Amino acid sequence: MEVDPSISSIPFVQMNIFNEDQEIILSMNTVFRIGDIQQIDNQLWQINLTLTSDTDPQLECLTDYIRKEIENENALNSLALLMNKMGHFDKAKEIYTTLLETTSSATNYSSIGLTYQSMGNYSTALSYFERTLEIDQNSLPYDHPSVATTYNNIAGVHQSIGNYTSSLSFYMRALEIKQKNLPSSHPSLSNIYNNIGEVYSSIGEYSKALSFYASALNIQRKFLPYNLPLLAIIYNNIGSVHRLLGNNFIAIEFYEKTLEIELHYLLPNHPSLATTYNNIGLLHSSRKNYPTALAYYEKALDIGQKTLPSDHSSLALLYNNIGEVYDSMKKHSAALSFYEKSLEILQKSLSANHPELAAVYNNIGEVYRSTGFYSTALSYYDKTLKIEQNTLPLNHPSLAITYTNIAVALEGLQRYHDAVEHAEPAVDIIRHTFESNHSKAKEIQNYLDKLREKL
Repeated sequence: MEVDPSISSIPFVQMNIFNEDQEIILSMNTVFRIGDIQQIDNQLWQINLTLTSDTDPQLECLTDYIRKEIENENALNSLALLMNKMGHFDKAKEIYTTLLETTSSATNYSSIGLTYQSMGNYSTALSYFERTLEIDQNSLPYDHPSVATTYNNIAGVHQSIGNYTSSLSFYMRALEIKQKNLPSSHPSLSNIYNNIGEVYSSIGEYSKALSFYASALNIQRKFLPYNLPLLAIIYNNIGSVHRLLGNNFIAIEFYEKTLEIELHYLLPNHPSLATTYNNIGLLHSSRKNYPTALAYYEKALDIGQKTLPSDHSSLALLYNNIGEVYDSMKKHSAALSFYEKSLEILQKSLSANHPELAAVYNNIGEVYRSTGFYSTALSYYDKTLKIEQNTLPLNHPSLAITYTNIAVALEGLQRYHDAVEHAEPAVDIIRHTFESNHSKAKEIQNYLDKLREKL
């Protein structure tokens, strides 16, 4: 540890107690720069630290960014916001609840709503945001920036519960107000662009999603380096769209950028790291690298189980993804076990028409189809199809997958005419989403041709 008192005003004291080894007691706000790290043996590492100077430019940028992120006239509010940023949602909720007992302000309602949203309690979050909007509309002009923030928060909840039409409507209201009140390169606009991109990605409008992500990215790049955590979110989202489009090499490039930032700026158990590990796992799963995919999912699950309530929908998503890997590895019993864990959580926490429920029903159907129980598989596929037809655009790629799965199950029951009737719309949807020479389009078209030969 290198401490130069000539470049820093941080107080410290050297002590020698009872002739033992010399100790140094440092102030709580001491910041060191990590130099090199050397492994001494299997369980011991040497980390060389250098005390930062009072005028370190990178430290000044970072401190200024953190101060702006949590700056508030109320010290307790700043502390609660910091707890939220660090992923300590229970502690944040306790502080906000205390604040609400003394002041029923729109800010406090909004803040505790964000905490409940992070914890996956969407109905409670929505009730707090709606109370915030009620206060805003009674006390502020209709186009006040705070109203836009509330619209954005309400949109986020609708997005989380699968109400994409409502979500997009509220995001657009927020965007209209923000564009009216802010410069075109303001970071708040970047946040809205990113959120709208996420909705378009969820409904299969990938080109629109990438367009909004590009707008968000162009703004965030102007504020480097101290906005890197926000940049990581956009990189992650762009990677996810390319993964869904089958552009795996582009996807992994963006995921690696995301992970590099998060490993430097977030705590080891932060939920955002779990999201990135999950997405990298999805990519490896799509490339049939199942052991690698499972390793990333388990990293994500370990974080999720430590930081989230046991009935959080994000845990359900991880259980589902792990089930998919086991299913692909022909370990159907293990797959079904994880799918049922996922289904149990989602049935309690989401509406009956949520797309995530459709995905789990589909996967359970896949297990039964793979093991020859075609009629049982069809019952789960029908549940999937019903949800997707009620919540997704008619040309969404997920519908193509469901139609194809139903066709395969019907083929297993030797109902070839019915199978063709379901495979045909799958081909039409895939052609709408991908180029005609895309591997997925060719695969489904070849399957349809083989079915027709059986008529």
